Amino acid sequence: MVGRRTALGALGLVLGLLAAGTISASAADPLVSGGKAVTASSIEGLGFEAAKAVDGSTSTRWASVEGHDPEWLRVDLGSTHTISRVKLNWEVAYAKTYRVQTSSDGSTWTDVYSTSAGDGGVDDLTVSGSGRYVRVYGTARGTTYGYSLWEFEVYGVGGGTNPPTTTTTTPPPVPGRRPAEVQARPPVGQQPRPAGR
Repeated sequence: MVGRRTALGALGLVLGLLAAGTISASAADPLVSGGKAVTASSIEGLGFEAAKAVDGSTSTRWASVEGHDPEWLRVDLGSTHTISRVKLNWEVAYAKTYRVQTSSDGSTWTDVYSTSAGDGGVDDLTVSGSGRYVRVYGTARGTTYGYSLWEFEVYGVGGGTNPPTTTTTTPPPVPGRRPAEVQARPPVGQQPRPAGR
C-alpha cells in the first residue's frame, strides 16, 4: 500500500510540475541556424559581416550601418522548418521596435513576433511559425548606432508547413548600399565529401 501511495504521489508531483511549466513534456527543438547562409540589409564594415551572427561565438557580431532604419538580418535554413524559438543576443546597438518573420520564398513575410518595447540584452522568444527563411526586421533603433547582434539563433525542426502569409514589403535598398550576403562555411572536418570517396 505504501508503494502505491508513493507512486501516486510521484505521478501527482510530475503532473503538477508539467502544469506549472517547470518541466517540459517534450525535448527542446535543436538549433537550426548555426552556420547557415545569412543576408543582411547592410553591414557597418569589415569584421561585422552577417555570418558573424550565426557562427556560435559571442565574441563576433553582425552590425548594420549606423543611424538608419529599417535594417534586417535574414538566415536561410535551406529547407522549410517549423520554428519554435528565436534567441537574439543584442550588442549595445539594439532594436527598440522589431519583428521576427518567416518566409517560404524570401520575399513574402509572416510576423511570428513583434515588439515596440525592445530593451537590448538577450531576447529569448517562444514563437510559432514555419518557413525556409527567418529574419529580424528592425524598424526603430534603441540607440543612435545601427543594429547589432552577437548571435541570431533559430530553433525548430525540419519539414514544417508554410502557414497563410501576410505580405510585408521590403523597402528598396538605399542608393550606394548593397545587401551584404555571406555564405557561412561548415567548420573544418565537417566539409562535405566529394561523391565516390
